[in-house]
Amino acid sequence: MILVITIVQIIQSLINLWWKFLLSSKNPQNSSWLYTAIDTGLFAIISLYFGLYQLLAFELFFMFVAIGLFSKKLHKLHYITIGIIVGAIYLLNTINPVTTLELLAVLFFILAVYFWANSKMRLGWIFILPGHLFLAYVLLSKGAVIIAVAQIISVIFAVRGIVNSKSLKTEKKV
Repeated sequence: MILVITIVQIIQSLINLWWKFLLSSKNPQNSSWLYTAIDTGLFAIISLYFGLYQLLAFELFFMFVAIGLFSKKLHKLHYITIGIIVGAIYLLNTINPVTTLELLAVLFFILAVYFWANSKMRLGWIFILPGHLFLAYVLLSKGAVIIAVAQIISVIFAVRGIVNSKSLKTEKKV
């Protein structure tokens, strides 16, 4: 099982970095969302394996966003609902510094997806950056080194996304 999860981590990490590379470019490609859907599905499996239940809930939500089930209909209610679900999982989980950092990472990711879905690319990248740092620490503490390294590399793509995003006043839909 360890070999399988290691292979899944490698594949997930490569796909994760690829969609962030595409989305952080000056002209993001719509195909980045297809890679995002694959990435989040694999990350959900990995989250379940490592017992990261808050992250699991977020990854499943983000997978539905990426495959377009909510893309034209995302409302604040979707984000409030996922926030409540993640908060409930946090309260039901063993609360310790790692689960608290997992909660913070997920909340930053929720905000990033919210801003991306509302065509505020720069704000999305600004919020995802600390999420990557918190999640890298959580993953390292769980022994998921491969994905933790991908999260650290993702910080570079977040900075690239911030730099390449058009000003907040002139952003257009991706």
